[in-house]
This record gives sequence, structure tokens and C-alpha cells, in this order.
Amino acid sequence: MTAVAVVGVSKEGMFLQKELASMLCTGERGDFECECIPPTLTSKCTSGATQQKPEEWQEECRSCREEKRREEKRREEKRREEREKRRRREKRREEKRREEEKRKKREKRREEKRREERERREEKKKRREREKRREEKRERREEKKR
Repeated sequence: MTAVAVVGVSKEGMFLQKELASMLCTGERGDFECECIPPTLTSKCTSGATQQKPEEWQEECRSCREEKRREEKRREEKRREEREKRRRREKRREEKRREEEKRKKREKRREEKRREERERREEKKKRREREKRREEKRERREEKKR
């Protein structure tokens, strides 16, 4: 017997026509995604199985699709929240990195200023020393002249 009837719903929500004799006797569901197909279709292959009304399945499948849609929305919401969390974490990390760079630059400038100040003091000291030696030299020459 090869009775052809609507046997399930494809992934796109389209009703599939299959040969019941080849498909249903094995209990396989093929590529059906919808779990709400009446169990009689997969458990027995008789002309009675072809009497199922596609409208009933469609109603069940519609609710099944709605549930899947809701589930997909929940998953999408979760993914969106995860992306948002990652984005915020990345933003905080970036902000910390910038703050650290600023801090290092400030520290570097401070160190540079300290170094320059130290060099100026040393230079001043050396200048005074040179002046002092010149003055002493000059005084000695003055002494010699007298």
C-alpha cells in the first residue's frame, strides 16, 4: 500500500507529502522538525492513519511553531544581553586602560620635571662653584700684584 497523505511539517512550516508505506512503518519521522505529529502516524501504517485531518495538525503545529518562536525570542534576548554584557565589560576594560595610560603619562611628566629640576639645581651649583673658583683666582692674582 502506498497511500499519500500529509505526514508532517517541514522546517519551513510547509506540509510534507510522503508515502506512508515506505516512511511510517519503520517508525521514522524523516526530516520532520515538529514534535506534535500524532503518534499514530509513526506507529501504524494503515489506511486509518491517512484519515488524520491536516487542519488539526496545522493547529498543533502552529502552537508548536509559536512555542519555537517564543523560545527563539528568549534565546535572542539572552544573546543580546550577553552581547550587552560583553560590550560593557569591554568598555570598562578600555576605560581602565585609558586611565592607566593617563596615570603613566602623568607619572612620566612628574618624573621628567623632577629630573629637570635636579639638573637645574646641579647646574646652578656648578656655576656657583665656577664663579667661586674664578673669584678666588682673581683674588690670588690681586694678592700677587700687591
